[in-house]
Amino acid sequence: MEVTQEENISIKYTAPLIPTIIMIAVTNFAAMMNTTSVTILLPVFMHTFHTDIILTQWVVTAYMLATCIVAPIVGYISDRISLKRAFIAALIGFTICNILLGMAGSIYMVIAMRVIQGIFGGMLMPITQSMIYQYFPRNQQAQAVSIWATTNLLAPTLAPSIAGAISDVLSWRWIFYVTVPILIAVVFVALKLLPSRPAAEKPEQHAFDFTGLILSMAGSLSLLMAFSNITVWGLTSAPVIGLTIVGLVTLAVFFYTESRKAHPMLQVKVFRYEGYLSSVVLMCIGSVFINASNNVIPIFLQDIRGFSTTQAALMMLPAPLVIMFIVPLMGKYYDRIGPQKMLTAVLCVGVIACLVNGMIGLESSVIFIVIALILRDMGAGTFNMPATNMGMQAVPTEYSTHAAAMTSWARQCVVSLAIGLVNTFQTARTKYYMSISESGVYNQCYADAMSDLFHIIIACYLVGFIAVYFSKSRKKYTV
Repeated sequence: MEVTQEENISIKYTAPLIPTIIMIAVTNFAAMMNTTSVTILLPVFMHTFHTDIILTQWVVTAYMLATCIVAPIVGYISDRISLKRAFIAALIGFTICNILLGMAGSIYMVIAMRVIQGIFGGMLMPITQSMIYQYFPRNQQAQAVSIWATTNLLAPTLAPSIAGAISDVLSWRWIFYVTVPILIAVVFVALKLLPSRPAAEKPEQHAFDFTGLILSMAGSLSLLMAFSNITVWGLTSAPVIGLTIVGLVTLAVFFYTESRKAHPMLQVKVFRYEGYLSSVVLMCIGSVFINASNNVIPIFLQDIRGFSTTQAALMMLPAPLVIMFIVPLMGKYYDRIGPQKMLTAVLCVGVIACLVNGMIGLESSVIFIVIALILRDMGAGTFNMPATNMGMQAVPTEYSTHAAAMTSWARQCVVSLAIGLVNTFQTARTKYYMSISESGVYNQCYADAMSDLFHIIIACYLVGFIAVYFSKSRKKYTV
């Protein structure tokens, strides 16, 4: 059956734009904030629960693993019980986990609650994205997704600073408590505001795809365990290579079997639509640059340059604040400029940003570093808006939640791989420069290794230009 693009993006159930977008933005900010806010609490957890860093790091890792594992099932859940009910259920579960985390009496309870919270948080991120494309007409989608994309950038950046301030003034427990009344309010707003699917339009109930669930969970868990432990086990170690092979083979079987099923758990056919695959590639590229930078820049500023934690946070703050104004403008002019031109401009800025960030050294001024970080966010953080809109508008509306879940899943795996490779590369190149340097000054060797890292990321941007070239959607789609 062939359908036009206009039919693909038709909206059956509408919701008021401004209050719904505020609700989506608040929810997405809360979910994204919990991804990074606890990183600053790791020393606090170690002191409070008298444990070591190896066990404490599972507070972060457990959340990341859970969000990735649950992603493939989000589309099925929203189809089965409706997008509104899936959103409210995930929101309630996330809120309860925040309360229980604030009451946790041991590190084991914190880790357990982070697993459950990651499941609900992993549902909220693709669901909020999908809501934009199921509840709003096309002429409002670009502006709406620009606000959603802004929260994706602001939350991880601001979360550590906000969490640190709350922890110092009150207690680490209030980092979880403070969002509870806000999320409860969002639940009541969602119950009243979001449209429900008429009973007559409920989809047929099919047997759950347990095979798909097992394959996706096994593949995701294998890859994430391998990627998360590259620094500990080594890139060429037997566990990393073995888990990577198992993960890739398992996911290959998953994609093959899902593509042949009449009622799969995850509609992998979304990759057939031109524009969607390119959008996933582009968002992964932006995520690689941002996460690579976030892994090395704070260490460089504090350990190498000697800035305090507060000074380093203030130096990194202007970049997301600038993007907070740029991304909504991109949403406003998206339809006029078009995604290809907009993404090409972002890629060009990204290449420049890689070169400029590669020039950061021991003698770089604070102003230069701030400008470099602003360019970084302009060339990486701005991918979300045009790439997301291009990809989501390329697929039929009924597959929007599946497409959002697939994007979230892919990005999480790529980010995990990138973090592992970045840490391994940075350590290896620093050791290399130490071995050939006559002075053997660690600070200079670390800066040289960081420069090499940013230059290598340029190769990712070259892949991005290819993705943009092949992203132009056809007028018709076969489904």
